[in-house]
Amino acid sequence: MKILKVIIPLLLLALIIWIDFPENYRVKFAVGNLKVNTVLNPPVIDWNLGGSRIVKRFNTQLGLDLKGGSHLVFQADTSKVKSTDLQEALNSARDIIEKRVNYFGVSEPSIQTVKSGGSYRIIVELPGITDVAQAVSLIGQTAQLSFKEEDPTIKIASDTPEIVRLQKNTGLTGNMVKKASVVFNSQTGKPEVSLEFTKEGANLFGDITTRNVGKKVGIFIDYFPISAPTVTEPILNGSASINGSFTVEEAKQLATSINSGALPLPVTLVEQRNIGPTLGANEVR
Repeated sequence: MKILKVIIPLLLLALIIWIDFPENYRVKFAVGNLKVNTVLNPPVIDWNLGGSRIVKRFNTQLGLDLKGGSHLVFQADTSKVKSTDLQEALNSARDIIEKRVNYFGVSEPSIQTVKSGGSYRIIVELPGITDVAQAVSLIGQTAQLSFKEEDPTIKIASDTPEIVRLQKNTGLTGNMVKKASVVFNSQTGKPEVSLEFTKEGANLFGDITTRNVGKKVGIFIDYFPISAPTVTEPILNGSASINGSFTVEEAKQLATSINSGALPLPVTLVEQRNIGPTLGANEVR
């Protein structure tokens, strides 16, 4: 019994250490004629029980102080938000940024809102992030998707570009998009962003395309025109596509921004620190 009291805790300790072991950890040493040079990994459970497969990988998620990464501080522009709606807007912005970070594939991110004096800030910590510029761009985008049509009541010179004529809001926005995904045009092979609307959005888009057959409908992101396709027939199936001079990465980023939703208020990057993978070592930019 005394031996078991010693052995069992030691076995449990060994199991805990094994589970918490980092991936691809190389062990190399020599003692006399004994030489060890191997790579250790945490355990993997892969069981077949009654036709069901159970797979569990014990991967240790390292935080910013151990893995290194980026510490970003965004200042929220609350000037156009009512005081009664302020906290809700900040919480919504935090949640949307968290969605965008998750789409970016960052493990164990930390997103929090803080008040500094009279300003409100959102602090984002991204362990192990490599493409900081892309992450900053993705997080800070407001991605306001809107569809506009020509307003016949506004007189515009005949030589005005057609895209400028499309100034009338249709009421169709990114909030009515159920899903955005990257597809490739079957004829050109170029990437596009395919949109699947909600029931409300599909009905509205059907109305818009019905009254604009033979005319252009403008697709805007953050008030910037992306494309202005000519409607050839009413589109009643609840889908649309955004095409432009996109790279694959730009199309992916646009789809991600639309999927995660538009930020309820603008944010500006005011601080960025690249943290090294050891405690206390950091570089301020």
